[in-house]
Amino acid sequence: MCEAAGFHGFSIRNLADEAGISSASVHHHFPTKDDLGQAMLQRERESLNKALAAAGAEHEDWPRRRQEAVQLLAKARLPAVLMAEFAGLPPRCQAELRLLHTNMTGWLSRFATEALRRQELPDDADPEVLGNALMALAQGTALYTRLVHVDPMALLLGPN
Repeated sequence: MCEAAGFHGFSIRNLADEAGISSASVHHHFPTKDDLGQAMLQRERESLNKALAAAGAEHEDWPRRRQEAVQLLAKARLPAVLMAEFAGLPPRCQAELRLLHTNMTGWLSRFATEALRRQELPDDADPEVLGNALMALAQGTALYTRLVHVDPMALLLGPN
């Protein structure tokens, strides 16, 4: 629901109705919408961290790591939607979103640093700039595909 309508486009009652539970049940676990948003982002961050760790362990070469990371992040539409409305988010959601962004760009920069050491990138490549650029590509793809309803992988990888 949050992905479709944004943070301010739904209520706890809407979410509870969609899930088929009482709003009191949701409020029991998440007293405020801020609590819910923070928990959703934390869960997304933890999931993405695990997935990127697995991609890093599975692939050593820069092209595969880069491709896997951008694909994972492009599918993560919730952070993209919330980044687009960052200024209007409650402070704890903003903090969690910043942490998610720091974690994800950290992974991408780490992959680029390792690629630079293995001489897979030009000597003057800046891993931090690459990490931020890839994060922007992935999040932009996530937002764009939300608008035009296309598969992010088709957009990133092109026709087979």
